[in-house]
Amino acid sequence: MVFGDSPDPDRNTTTGVSPEFSPVASAVAEENPDLVVYVGDLINGWMLSNESPVQGNYQAQFGNWMRAASPIHNYTTSTGIPIYIIRGNLEAAPDNAGAPLTDTYLTTVASNMPVNGPPGEEKLTYSFTHNGAKFIATDDYIAYNGIKETVNQSWVNQQLTQDTRPFMFVFGHSPEYHVEHDLANYLFNLEVYPKEAGMFWEAW
Repeated sequence: MVFGDSPDPDRNTTTGVSPEFSPVASAVAEENPDLVVYVGDLINGWMLSNESPVQGNYQAQFGNWMRAASPIHNYTTSTGIPIYIIRGNLEAAPDNAGAPLTDTYLTTVASNMPVNGPPGEEKLTYSFTHNGAKFIATDDYIAYNGIKETVNQSWVNQQLTQDTRPFMFVFGHSPEYHVEHDLANYLFNLEVYPKEAGMFWEAW
């Protein structure tokens, strides 16, 4: 099962998590998939109004998300359906204020993610196998050559060449190309840097 994006539409939210997420999590659990891939934007993160009581309280926001996700996976007991997550732009602040947000992300919802990624990207960029298939998670918010909205291409290439599995899946938060014709959607896609996006696309 693959899904994502559960911030509260209310910028003054008291939880940082959409009220619709918990019933969706229950519906996913009823399907009983082998695993869940969650493709980012778990919480409102840094994008909240000053009126929100959880503005800047990332521990509370991630805690609320983990409780809402408990029908799928119980973070307290580490039981249930395995869930693999990656950061979205709401878990990666656009400036140096992102350190507390990233640190909290790594010690809460991402605490059990694989640590086989490149140095400095443990639990952010990683891979794992399941039933003969390989899954490659790419964090889009580590700056390479001074830019974000891109991937660690050399590591991705290594992952692709060291395996000959017939089924390999790559997932990240930012789409490769945008489909809606407005600037806001364009800026949150890998194609904002066409050279790097092209290299990623052609790696397949």
